[in-house]
Amino acid sequence: MRALKPSLITSFNMSGMLGPYQPEANDFIAFVNPASNKVDIGADLYLMMESDVRKWCEYWGIEQLAAVDFLAQLEGRMNDFLEQLKTKLDTVGIKVVSATSFVPEISNMNDRANDDYTRTSWGKALIAIFQIANSLQSHRDQTVVQMVAGSVLDQFRVAKRDGASRFSVSTRERTSLITLVLNRLSQCLEAAHEKGVDTDRLRIALELEPGPLYLLQNRKSLEEFSRAIDNHRCGLVKKCVGFNLDIAHWWLCRDLNTQDDVALDVRQKIFGGHIAGHSPRGHFGDLSLTKLVARARLDRFAKEQLEAYQMWLRFLADESGTPNAAGHVSLELEAAKPNEDVSSSLQLLREWVDPTTNRSDI
Repeated sequence: MRALKPSLITSFNMSGMLGPYQPEANDFIAFVNPASNKVDIGADLYLMMESDVRKWCEYWGIEQLAAVDFLAQLEGRMNDFLEQLKTKLDTVGIKVVSATSFVPEISNMNDRANDDYTRTSWGKALIAIFQIANSLQSHRDQTVVQMVAGSVLDQFRVAKRDGASRFSVSTRERTSLITLVLNRLSQCLEAAHEKGVDTDRLRIALELEPGPLYLLQNRKSLEEFSRAIDNHRCGLVKKCVGFNLDIAHWWLCRDLNTQDDVALDVRQKIFGGHIAGHSPRGHFGDLSLTKLVARARLDRFAKEQLEAYQMWLRFLADESGTPNAAGHVSLELEAAKPNEDVSSSLQLLREWVDPTTNRSDI
């Protein structure tokens, strides 16, 4: 069994922790351990929260940009951006263990779906994410980038009828979208390699999101993605693309109930792991792990959820079950609110992954 180590995704309450370096105000300290000037966990960089982008645009005196456009236009300022992040992280002894991002346009099948994706803002943003992760994870055997695979949504319509709003959606066929996503990742991987990214170490971990409009949403789509990766013409896709085991999301999709539900080819492609306390009945946002434990004492669904968490943590720690996993599980509290949720959840996660600890509440 490998020793799992906890890390923290750098987003909380829909805000980020990756603004420019300010010696007098280090937001990692404020969120993780305000009583200390050192932090003993790894950082899973969320690239980029809109709140962080606003700080960088103000710092550089440029117009405010959306996160995708900010990343797409970062190349000329990349060295300054990386130096400030490195200083910020080194000040409190934080090591970057992975990166996480969300580029939903990766599956957007528009009229130019077959064009060179690396020439779009979304493609340029993805390449920049690979460059940032490659630079800040240079001390590790693997550079892990965890990202959502997009959606099957084609069009969303709102119509007024009899004074009420009527909503309708149309969706695209899943197999063609999987091919589209992998082809775009292939283009971005090749472009990143040309820009100096070490693609021998780079691992892209696609994240399952429970819900009918997500491209990667359940066991069936996980296995379909895995087959498409194995059959792709691009060697970089076969080597670099796999999956993130988001424990809360796997629980919520309800058809990944035991380790036996995970096909061998999928297991070999698991590169990273996330954990959060979710409502046991739906994908309604992040809860602290301590609140989930409290709920499990009264709610049988939450109790089942905690038992599943224990199983999936063991699975991530099992080198024979997940031979290519990076050895970290990242706490995700992007949609949580009280600041104390971070420190209390991290403390509990440390106890859960410590092999010397035997706890009865999970």
